Amino acid sequence: MAVELPILPIIAIPLVASVTVFCIHGRGKVPVVSSTAILLTAVYVLSIVITRRLPIVENYAEITLHERGEPLFSLAIDRLNAVLLLTAVLLFIPISVYSHTYIKHRAEELGASLNIYYGLLLLNVAGILGWALAYNIILFLIFLEITMLTSFGIILLYGYGNRMRVAFTYLVWSLVGSTLVIIGAGGVYAHLHTLSFDLHPLSEPPLWIPYVMLIGFAIKMGAAGVHMWLPLAHAEAPSPFSAVLSPLIIGMAGYGILRIVKPLTTSSTFLLVVLLWAIASIVYGGLGALVENDVKRILAYSSISHMGYLLLAITIQNEELATTAYSYNYLAHAYGKALLFLCAGILVHFLGTRDMRVVSGVLSMNRLCGIAFILGFLCLMGLPPTAGFMSKLILIVSALESSSKLGTHFTILAIVAATSTLISVAYSIRVIRHLVLGSQKPESRGIKLPLDMRLSLILIIILMIIFWAFPNIITSLTTS
Repeated sequence: MAVELPILPIIAIPLVASVTVFCIHGRGKVPVVSSTAILLTAVYVLSIVITRRLPIVENYAEITLHERGEPLFSLAIDRLNAVLLLTAVLLFIPISVYSHTYIKHRAEELGASLNIYYGLLLLNVAGILGWALAYNIILFLIFLEITMLTSFGIILLYGYGNRMRVAFTYLVWSLVGSTLVIIGAGGVYAHLHTLSFDLHPLSEPPLWIPYVMLIGFAIKMGAAGVHMWLPLAHAEAPSPFSAVLSPLIIGMAGYGILRIVKPLTTSSTFLLVVLLWAIASIVYGGLGALVENDVKRILAYSSISHMGYLLLAITIQNEELATTAYSYNYLAHAYGKALLFLCAGILVHFLGTRDMRVVSGVLSMNRLCGIAFILGFLCLMGLPPTAGFMSKLILIVSALESSSKLGTHFTILAIVAATSTLISVAYSIRVIRHLVLGSQKPESRGIKLPLDMRLSLILIIILMIIFWAFPNIITSLTTS
Protein backbone atom coordinates (compact mmCIF):
# COMPACT_ATOMS: atom_id res chain seq x y z
CA MET A 1 0.00 0.00 0.00
CA ALA A 2 1.33 3.45 -0.96
CA VAL A 3 2.03 5.84 1.91
CA GLU A 4 -0.10 9.00 1.72
CA LEU A 5 1.93 12.17 2.16
CA PRO A 6 0.66 14.40 5.02
CA ILE A 7 -0.08 18.11 4.56
CA LEU A 8 1.83 19.44 7.58
CA PRO A 9 5.34 19.38 5.98
CA ILE A 10 4.17 21.98 3.44
CA ILE A 11 4.32 24.50 6.28
CA ALA A 12 7.10 22.79 8.26
CA ILE A 13 9.72 22.88 5.47
CA PRO A 14 9.86 26.70 5.09
CA LEU A 15 9.51 27.15 8.87
CA VAL A 16 12.51 24.92 9.61
CA ALA A 17 14.45 26.53 6.76
CA SER A 18 13.76 30.01 8.16
CA VAL A 19 15.25 29.05 11.53
CA THR A 20 18.24 27.54 9.73
CA VAL A 21 18.76 30.68 7.63
CA PHE A 22 18.67 32.95 10.70
CA CYS A 23 21.48 30.84 12.23
CA ILE A 24 23.72 30.39 9.17
CA HIS A 25 27.11 32.09 8.98
CA GLY A 26 28.28 32.88 5.45
CA ARG A 27 26.36 34.97 2.93
CA GLY A 28 26.78 32.50 0.07
CA LYS A 29 24.90 29.69 1.78
CA VAL A 30 21.78 31.68 2.70
CA PRO A 31 20.20 32.06 -0.78
CA VAL A 32 20.98 28.42 -1.61
CA VAL A 33 19.29 27.11 1.55
CA SER A 34 16.28 29.36 0.95
CA SER A 35 15.80 28.38 -2.70
CA THR A 36 16.33 24.69 -1.91
CA ALA A 37 13.67 24.78 0.82
CA ILE A 38 11.19 26.53 -1.50
CA LEU A 39 11.90 24.03 -4.29
CA LEU A 40 11.38 21.10 -1.88
CA THR A 41 8.09 22.63 -0.72
CA ALA A 42 6.90 23.00 -4.31
CA VAL A 43 7.85 19.40 -5.17
CA TYR A 44 6.09 18.18 -2.03
CA VAL A 45 2.88 20.08 -2.88
CA LEU A 46 2.92 18.74 -6.44
CA SER A 47 3.42 15.21 -5.09
CA ILE A 48 0.35 15.52 -2.84
CA VAL A 49 -1.83 17.03 -5.57
CA ILE A 50 -0.80 14.29 -8.02
CA THR A 51 -0.92 11.27 -5.68
CA ARG A 52 -3.79 12.03 -3.29
CA ARG A 53 -7.44 12.43 -4.06
CA LEU A 54 -8.97 15.74 -3.01
CA PRO A 55 -10.41 16.84 -0.64
CA ILE A 56 -7.87 16.09 2.09
CA VAL A 57 -8.54 17.17 5.69
CA GLU A 58 -6.05 16.51 8.48
CA ASN A 59 -6.64 17.25 12.17
CA TYR A 60 -3.77 17.38 14.64
CA ALA A 61 -5.34 18.57 17.91
CA GLU A 62 -8.80 18.65 19.44
CA ILE A 63 -10.57 20.84 21.99
CA THR A 64 -14.03 20.63 23.54
CA LEU A 65 -16.43 23.36 22.48
CA HIS A 66 -20.09 23.37 23.47
CA GLU A 67 -19.81 19.80 24.73
CA ARG A 68 -18.41 18.42 21.50
CA GLY A 69 -14.90 17.81 20.22
CA GLU A 70 -13.58 20.06 17.47
CA PRO A 71 -10.15 20.15 15.80
CA LEU A 72 -7.98 23.07 16.85
CA PHE A 73 -5.17 22.53 14.33
CA SER A 74 -6.85 21.55 11.07
CA LEU A 75 -5.40 21.68 7.56
CA ALA A 76 -7.08 20.93 4.25
CA ILE A 77 -6.56 20.88 0.50
CA ASP A 78 -9.77 20.99 -1.51
CA ARG A 79 -11.14 22.56 -4.65
CA LEU A 80 -11.36 26.02 -3.02
CA ASN A 81 -7.65 26.29 -2.24
CA ALA A 82 -5.82 23.72 -4.42
CA VAL A 83 -5.08 26.13 -7.29
CA LEU A 84 -4.15 28.97 -4.92
CA LEU A 85 -1.69 26.68 -3.16
CA LEU A 86 -0.21 25.46 -6.45
CA THR A 87 0.05 29.02 -7.76
CA ALA A 88 1.95 30.20 -4.69
CA VAL A 89 4.51 27.39 -4.43
CA LEU A 90 5.35 27.49 -8.14
CA LEU A 91 5.74 31.28 -8.10
CA PHE A 92 7.98 31.27 -5.03
CA ILE A 93 10.64 29.38 -7.02
CA PRO A 94 11.42 32.11 -9.60
CA ILE A 95 10.99 34.84 -6.97
CA SER A 96 13.55 33.15 -4.71
CA VAL A 97 16.01 32.64 -7.59
CA TYR A 98 15.60 36.24 -8.78
CA SER A 99 16.34 37.47 -5.26
CA HIS A 100 19.90 36.08 -5.35
CA THR A 101 21.33 39.01 -7.32
CA TYR A 102 18.73 41.64 -6.50
CA ILE A 103 18.66 41.32 -2.72
CA LYS A 104 22.42 40.83 -2.46
CA HIS A 105 22.82 44.22 -4.15
CA ARG A 106 20.05 45.83 -2.07
CA ALA A 107 21.49 44.47 1.19
CA GLU A 108 24.93 45.87 0.27
CA GLU A 109 23.36 49.27 -0.46
CA LEU A 110 21.73 49.34 2.96
CA GLY A 111 24.44 47.50 4.91
CA ALA A 112 21.73 45.00 5.89
CA SER A 113 21.82 41.27 6.55
CA LEU A 114 20.91 38.66 3.93
CA ASN A 115 19.97 36.26 6.73
CA ILE A 116 17.15 38.49 7.95
CA TYR A 117 15.68 38.96 4.46
CA TYR A 118 15.66 35.27 3.60
CA GLY A 119 14.54 34.28 7.09
CA LEU A 120 11.58 36.68 6.87
CA LEU A 121 10.84 35.56 3.30
CA LEU A 122 10.67 31.90 4.37
CA LEU A 123 8.44 32.78 7.33
CA ASN A 124 6.27 34.71 4.88
CA VAL A 125 6.11 31.66 2.61
CA ALA A 126 5.04 29.52 5.58
CA GLY A 127 2.44 32.14 6.52
CA ILE A 128 0.92 32.29 3.02
CA LEU A 129 0.83 28.50 2.67
CA GLY A 130 -0.60 28.13 6.17
CA TRP A 131 -3.20 30.79 5.36
CA ALA A 132 -4.21 28.78 2.30
CA LEU A 133 -4.24 25.41 4.11
CA ALA A 134 -5.93 26.44 7.38
CA TYR A 135 -9.30 24.80 7.91
CA ASN A 136 -10.47 26.65 11.00
CA ILE A 137 -10.81 30.28 11.97
CA ILE A 138 -8.13 30.47 14.70
CA LEU A 139 -5.43 28.88 12.54
CA PHE A 140 -6.42 31.07 9.61
CA LEU A 141 -6.03 34.21 11.74
CA ILE A 142 -2.65 33.09 13.13
CA PHE A 143 -1.17 32.58 9.68
CA LEU A 144 -2.78 35.82 8.52
CA GLU A 145 -0.83 37.71 11.20
CA ILE A 146 2.44 35.88 10.44
CA THR A 147 2.11 37.00 6.83
CA MET A 148 1.35 40.58 7.87
CA LEU A 149 4.26 40.90 10.33
CA THR A 150 6.87 39.39 8.02
CA SER A 151 5.70 41.62 5.16
CA PHE A 152 6.04 44.63 7.46
CA GLY A 153 9.58 43.56 8.39
CA ILE A 154 10.74 43.14 4.77
CA ILE A 155 9.31 46.51 3.69
CA LEU A 156 10.79 48.26 6.75
CA LEU A 157 14.28 46.79 6.39
CA TYR A 158 14.71 46.45 2.62
CA GLY A 159 12.22 48.85 1.02
CA TYR A 160 12.78 52.13 -0.82
CA GLY A 161 11.86 55.77 -0.26
CA ASN A 162 10.61 56.60 3.22
CA ARG A 163 10.36 52.90 4.02
CA MET A 164 9.60 53.42 7.71
CA ARG A 165 6.51 55.50 6.91
CA VAL A 166 5.45 53.06 4.20
CA ALA A 167 5.93 50.02 6.44
CA PHE A 168 3.97 51.50 9.34
CA THR A 169 1.20 52.68 6.99
CA TYR A 170 0.93 49.09 5.75
CA LEU A 171 0.99 47.77 9.33
CA VAL A 172 -1.73 50.10 10.62
CA TRP A 173 -4.10 49.39 7.74
CA SER A 174 -3.42 45.65 8.04
CA LEU A 175 -4.16 45.75 11.77
CA VAL A 176 -7.46 47.52 11.12
CA GLY A 177 -8.37 44.84 8.58
CA SER A 178 -7.31 42.05 10.94
CA THR A 179 -9.31 43.56 13.80
CA LEU A 180 -12.49 43.62 11.72
CA VAL A 181 -11.93 40.03 10.58
CA ILE A 182 -11.38 38.95 14.21
CA ILE A 183 -14.57 40.74 15.35
CA GLY A 184 -16.49 39.01 12.58
CA ALA A 185 -14.91 35.66 13.45
CA GLY A 186 -16.01 36.15 17.06
CA GLY A 187 -19.54 36.74 15.81
CA VAL A 188 -19.37 33.55 13.72
CA TYR A 189 -18.34 31.53 16.76
CA ALA A 190 -20.96 33.16 19.02
CA HIS A 191 -23.80 32.32 16.63
CA LEU A 192 -22.65 29.08 14.99
CA HIS A 193 -20.62 27.59 17.88
CA THR A 194 -17.87 26.34 15.60
CA LEU A 195 -14.35 27.28 14.56
CA SER A 196 -14.32 25.01 11.53
CA PHE A 197 -14.53 26.16 7.92
CA ASP A 198 -17.07 23.44 7.30
CA LEU A 199 -19.80 26.09 7.44
CA HIS A 200 -23.32 24.91 6.66
CA PRO A 201 -25.37 27.10 9.00
CA LEU A 202 -28.94 25.99 9.65
CA SER A 203 -29.81 29.64 10.23
CA GLU A 204 -27.95 32.69 8.98
CA PRO A 205 -26.03 34.77 11.52
CA PRO A 206 -26.84 38.49 11.75
CA LEU A 207 -25.94 40.43 8.60
CA TRP A 208 -23.44 42.63 10.42
CA ILE A 209 -21.06 39.67 10.65
CA PRO A 210 -20.50 39.11 6.90
CA TYR A 211 -20.39 42.87 6.27
CA VAL A 212 -17.75 43.48 8.96
CA MET A 213 -15.64 40.61 7.68
CA LEU A 214 -16.10 41.80 4.09
CA ILE A 215 -14.68 45.22 4.99
CA GLY A 216 -11.79 43.63 6.89
CA PHE A 217 -10.82 41.39 4.00
CA ALA A 218 -11.36 44.22 1.48
CA ILE A 219 -8.74 46.27 3.37
CA LYS A 220 -6.35 43.31 3.10
CA MET A 221 -7.11 43.14 -0.64
CA GLY A 222 -6.63 46.86 -1.20
CA ALA A 223 -10.07 47.22 -2.79
CA ALA A 224 -11.13 50.73 -3.87
CA GLY A 225 -11.89 53.03 -0.95
CA VAL A 226 -9.71 51.11 1.52
CA HIS A 227 -6.69 50.91 -0.78
CA MET A 228 -4.62 53.84 0.48
CA TRP A 229 -1.80 51.65 1.81
CA LEU A 230 -1.44 49.59 -1.37
CA PRO A 231 0.25 51.95 -3.88
CA LEU A 232 2.78 52.90 -1.18
CA ALA A 233 3.62 49.38 -0.01
CA HIS A 234 3.73 47.72 -3.41
CA ALA A 235 5.78 50.48 -5.01
CA GLU A 236 8.35 50.82 -2.24
CA ALA A 237 8.79 47.15 -1.30
CA PRO A 238 11.88 45.45 -2.79
CA SER A 239 10.79 44.24 -6.24
CA PRO A 240 10.96 40.46 -5.64
CA PHE A 241 8.79 40.94 -2.57
CA SER A 242 6.39 43.20 -4.49
CA ALA A 243 5.87 40.07 -6.63
CA VAL A 244 4.76 38.28 -3.44
CA LEU A 245 2.82 41.09 -1.82
CA SER A 246 0.76 42.15 -4.81
CA PRO A 247 -0.56 38.98 -6.39
CA LEU A 248 -0.22 36.34 -3.67
CA ILE A 249 -0.99 38.05 -0.36
CA ILE A 250 -3.74 40.47 -1.37
CA GLY A 251 -5.42 37.84 -3.53
CA MET A 252 -5.46 35.42 -0.62
CA ALA A 253 -7.59 37.94 1.32
CA GLY A 254 -10.29 37.46 -1.30
CA TYR A 255 -10.07 33.74 -0.64
CA GLY A 256 -11.10 34.58 2.93
CA ILE A 257 -14.32 36.14 1.58
CA LEU A 258 -14.95 33.14 -0.67
CA ARG A 259 -14.18 30.58 2.05
CA ILE A 260 -15.64 32.17 5.19
CA VAL A 261 -17.89 35.13 4.40
CA LYS A 262 -19.90 34.07 1.37
CA PRO A 263 -21.29 30.85 2.99
CA LEU A 264 -22.66 32.93 5.89
CA THR A 265 -25.40 34.65 3.89
CA THR A 266 -27.76 34.05 0.99
CA SER A 267 -28.63 37.75 0.78
CA SER A 268 -28.76 39.07 -2.79
CA THR A 269 -28.13 42.54 -1.34
CA PHE A 270 -24.79 41.34 -0.01
CA LEU A 271 -23.82 40.06 -3.47
CA LEU A 272 -24.92 43.37 -4.96
CA VAL A 273 -22.64 45.27 -2.56
CA VAL A 274 -19.72 43.02 -3.53
CA LEU A 275 -20.51 43.52 -7.23
CA LEU A 276 -20.61 47.31 -6.88
CA TRP A 277 -17.32 47.22 -4.96
CA ALA A 278 -15.86 45.06 -7.73
CA ILE A 279 -16.79 47.60 -10.40
CA ALA A 280 -15.46 50.50 -8.31
CA SER A 281 -12.13 48.70 -7.84
CA ILE A 282 -11.81 47.74 -11.52
CA VAL A 283 -12.49 51.29 -12.70
CA TYR A 284 -10.61 53.22 -10.00
CA GLY A 285 -7.51 51.02 -10.16
CA GLY A 286 -7.46 51.14 -13.95
CA LEU A 287 -7.79 54.92 -14.08
CA GLY A 288 -5.06 55.27 -11.45
CA ALA A 289 -2.74 53.12 -13.59
CA LEU A 290 -3.52 55.30 -16.63
CA VAL A 291 -2.20 58.52 -15.06
CA GLU A 292 0.91 57.22 -13.26
CA ASN A 293 4.44 57.37 -14.70
CA ASP A 294 6.17 55.28 -12.01
CA VAL A 295 6.10 51.70 -13.35
CA LYS A 296 5.72 50.10 -9.91
CA ARG A 297 2.88 52.46 -8.98
CA ILE A 298 1.18 51.60 -12.29
CA LEU A 299 1.40 47.94 -11.30
CA ALA A 300 0.13 48.75 -7.79
CA TYR A 301 -2.99 50.50 -9.15
CA SER A 302 -3.40 47.63 -11.58
CA SER A 303 -3.54 45.33 -8.56
CA ILE A 304 -6.46 47.34 -7.14
CA SER A 305 -8.21 46.87 -10.48
CA HIS A 306 -7.55 43.13 -10.53
CA MET A 307 -8.84 42.71 -7.00
CA GLY A 308 -12.09 43.94 -8.55
CA TYR A 309 -12.05 40.92 -10.86
CA LEU A 310 -11.62 38.62 -7.88
CA LEU A 311 -14.54 40.32 -6.12
CA LEU A 312 -16.56 39.85 -9.31
CA ALA A 313 -15.80 36.11 -9.21
CA ILE A 314 -17.09 35.96 -5.63
CA THR A 315 -20.51 37.25 -6.77
CA ILE A 316 -21.05 34.23 -9.03
CA GLN A 317 -23.84 32.16 -7.48
CA ASN A 318 -22.79 28.72 -8.70
CA GLU A 319 -20.16 27.55 -6.22
CA GLU A 320 -18.06 25.56 -8.69
CA LEU A 321 -18.07 28.36 -11.27
CA ALA A 322 -17.16 30.91 -8.59
CA THR A 323 -14.28 28.73 -7.40
CA THR A 324 -12.99 28.14 -10.93
CA ALA A 325 -13.27 31.82 -11.90
CA TYR A 326 -11.62 32.98 -8.68
CA SER A 327 -8.81 30.42 -8.83
CA TYR A 328 -8.00 31.03 -12.49
CA ASN A 329 -7.96 34.82 -12.06
CA TYR A 330 -5.82 34.49 -8.93
CA LEU A 331 -3.32 32.39 -10.88
CA ALA A 332 -3.28 34.60 -13.99
CA HIS A 333 -2.90 37.80 -11.98
CA ALA A 334 -0.17 36.22 -9.85
CA TYR A 335 2.01 35.18 -12.79
CA GLY A 336 1.36 38.25 -14.92
CA LYS A 337 1.89 40.73 -12.10
CA ALA A 338 4.91 38.91 -10.64
CA LEU A 339 6.56 38.91 -14.07
CA LEU A 340 5.97 42.66 -14.41
CA PHE A 341 7.27 43.46 -10.91
CA LEU A 342 10.43 41.46 -11.60
CA CYS A 343 10.87 43.37 -14.88
CA ALA A 344 10.39 46.65 -13.01
CA GLY A 345 13.00 45.44 -10.53
CA ILE A 346 15.46 45.04 -13.42
CA LEU A 347 15.00 48.74 -14.24
CA VAL A 348 15.57 49.68 -10.59
CA HIS A 349 18.60 47.39 -10.27
CA PHE A 350 20.42 48.41 -13.47
CA LEU A 351 19.15 51.92 -14.23
CA GLY A 352 18.17 53.18 -10.79
CA THR A 353 14.76 54.42 -11.98
CA ARG A 354 11.16 53.27 -12.55
CA ASP A 355 9.98 56.48 -14.23
CA MET A 356 8.68 56.12 -17.81
CA ARG A 357 9.62 59.76 -18.45
CA VAL A 358 13.27 58.84 -17.89
CA VAL A 359 13.58 55.37 -19.39
CA SER A 360 12.09 53.84 -22.54
CA GLY A 361 12.98 51.33 -25.24
CA VAL A 362 13.35 48.36 -22.88
CA LEU A 363 13.07 45.92 -25.80
CA SER A 364 16.18 47.53 -27.32
CA MET A 365 18.05 47.44 -24.02
CA ASN A 366 17.28 43.79 -23.30
CA ARG A 367 15.14 41.58 -25.52
CA LEU A 368 14.09 39.11 -22.81
CA CYS A 369 13.03 41.87 -20.40
CA GLY A 370 11.08 43.62 -23.18
CA ILE A 371 9.30 40.41 -24.21
CA ALA A 372 8.52 39.65 -20.55
CA PHE A 373 6.99 43.12 -20.13
CA ILE A 374 4.77 42.55 -23.18
CA LEU A 375 3.66 39.07 -22.09
CA GLY A 376 2.96 40.28 -18.55
CA PHE A 377 0.66 43.01 -19.82
CA LEU A 378 -0.97 40.61 -22.29
CA CYS A 379 -1.82 38.47 -19.26
CA LEU A 380 -3.38 41.44 -17.44
CA MET A 381 -5.37 42.32 -20.58
CA GLY A 382 -6.63 38.75 -20.84
CA LEU A 383 -5.05 37.93 -24.19
CA PRO A 384 -3.35 34.78 -25.51
CA PRO A 385 -0.88 33.14 -25.27
CA THR A 386 -1.16 33.71 -21.51
CA ALA A 387 -3.27 32.32 -18.65
CA GLY A 388 -5.05 35.67 -18.51
CA PHE A 389 -7.05 34.78 -21.62
CA MET A 390 -8.78 31.76 -20.10
CA SER A 391 -9.17 33.46 -16.72
CA LYS A 392 -11.01 36.47 -18.17
CA LEU A 393 -13.10 34.30 -20.48
CA ILE A 394 -14.29 32.02 -17.66
CA LEU A 395 -14.92 35.00 -15.35
CA ILE A 396 -16.97 37.07 -17.79
CA VAL A 397 -19.07 34.16 -19.07
CA SER A 398 -19.73 32.86 -15.55
CA ALA A 399 -20.54 36.32 -14.16
CA LEU A 400 -23.00 37.08 -16.95
CA GLU A 401 -24.67 33.69 -16.61
CA SER A 402 -25.01 34.07 -12.84
CA SER A 403 -26.26 37.67 -13.00
CA SER A 404 -29.04 36.74 -15.43
CA LYS A 405 -30.60 34.64 -12.64
CA LEU A 406 -30.42 37.47 -10.08
CA GLY A 407 -32.30 40.14 -12.01
CA THR A 408 -31.85 42.85 -14.63
CA HIS A 409 -29.85 45.19 -12.38
CA PHE A 410 -27.30 42.43 -11.72
CA THR A 411 -27.02 41.76 -15.47
CA ILE A 412 -26.45 45.43 -16.25
CA LEU A 413 -23.77 45.71 -13.57
CA ALA A 414 -22.07 42.51 -14.73
CA ILE A 415 -21.93 43.93 -18.29
CA VAL A 416 -20.43 47.16 -16.88
CA ALA A 417 -17.81 45.09 -15.03
CA ALA A 418 -17.01 43.10 -18.18
CA THR A 419 -16.60 46.19 -20.36
CA SER A 420 -14.44 47.82 -17.67
CA THR A 421 -11.70 45.37 -18.65
CA LEU A 422 -11.01 47.75 -21.54
CA ILE A 423 -9.32 50.04 -19.00
CA SER A 424 -6.72 47.29 -18.45
CA VAL A 425 -6.12 47.28 -22.20
CA ALA A 426 -5.67 51.07 -22.20
CA TYR A 427 -3.03 51.33 -19.46
CA SER A 428 -1.24 48.20 -20.68
CA ILE A 429 -0.91 49.56 -24.24
CA ARG A 430 0.28 52.90 -22.84
CA VAL A 431 3.15 51.25 -20.94
CA ILE A 432 4.07 48.90 -23.80
CA ARG A 433 4.13 51.75 -26.32
CA HIS A 434 6.17 54.18 -24.21
CA LEU A 435 8.32 52.02 -21.97
CA VAL A 436 8.91 48.87 -24.00
CA LEU A 437 8.65 49.85 -27.69
CA GLY A 438 9.64 53.51 -27.43
CA SER A 439 12.95 54.91 -28.65
CA GLN A 440 15.87 54.20 -26.37
CA LYS A 441 16.91 57.40 -24.62
CA PRO A 442 20.58 58.48 -24.62
CA GLU A 443 20.90 58.14 -20.84
CA SER A 444 19.62 54.54 -20.99
CA ARG A 445 22.05 51.73 -21.68
CA GLY A 446 21.99 48.10 -22.65
CA ILE A 447 21.17 45.65 -19.87
CA LYS A 448 22.89 42.27 -19.53
CA LEU A 449 20.86 40.10 -17.16
CA PRO A 450 22.57 37.62 -14.82
CA LEU A 451 21.56 33.97 -15.16
CA ASP A 452 19.28 33.95 -12.08
CA MET A 453 17.18 36.86 -13.39
CA ARG A 454 16.93 35.32 -16.87
CA LEU A 455 15.84 31.96 -15.46
CA SER A 456 13.20 33.61 -13.25
CA LEU A 457 11.58 35.49 -16.14
CA ILE A 458 11.66 32.43 -18.43
CA LEU A 459 10.10 30.15 -15.79
CA ILE A 460 7.17 32.50 -15.16
CA ILE A 461 6.61 32.91 -18.92
CA ILE A 462 6.53 29.12 -19.32
CA LEU A 463 3.99 28.77 -16.50
CA MET A 464 1.76 31.49 -18.01
CA ILE A 465 1.74 29.72 -21.38
CA ILE A 466 1.18 26.24 -19.90
CA PHE A 467 -1.89 27.40 -17.97
CA TRP A 468 -3.22 29.04 -21.15
CA ALA A 469 -2.65 25.96 -23.30
CA PHE A 470 -3.95 23.45 -20.75
CA PRO A 471 -6.87 24.98 -18.81
CA ASN A 472 -8.00 21.49 -17.76
CA ILE A 473 -5.17 21.54 -15.19
CA ILE A 474 -7.12 24.22 -13.32
CA THR A 475 -10.65 23.02 -13.97
CA SER A 476 -9.80 19.48 -12.86
CA LEU A 477 -8.79 20.84 -9.44
CA THR A 478 -11.73 23.23 -8.96
CA THR A 479 -14.61 21.01 -10.00
CA SER A 480 -15.95 17.87 -8.37
